[in-house]
Amino acid sequence: MKKNELIEFLQRQNEFLQGRLDKALASVSSLTLANEKLVATVDELRRQIASLEDVIKGRGAELSKEKAARQAVQRLQGSPSERQAKPMPAPAVSETPEQRPQKKRTNNGARRKTHPEC
Repeated sequence: MKKNELIEFLQRQNEFLQGRLDKALASVSSLTLANEKLVATVDELRRQIASLEDVIKGRGAELSKEKAARQAVQRLQGSPSERQAKPMPAPAVSETPEQRPQKKRTNNGARRKTHPEC
């Protein structure tokens, strides 16, 4: 190969490799942009997971409070000292002393005198 042919061959090879380098650089820049988008998405998802964990922990605390309250009520209902007595039914006819006839009080045939003024 002569000097001119060698120079021309090397120039073509240089242009070919420069084209491949340009393509590779474009590919790297697009992959870098995609990577940045994915990193932002991952960060957002991590924040959402953290907030959901906080909500779950808060909900768990609420549930445990409700459960404790239910158990306390059940213990109170089951405790004999806390049971409420059932109300006694009122007598059907409430008699007052005025409505009852006076009994005769006898002591061997002797009657007692009633003193209404007292």
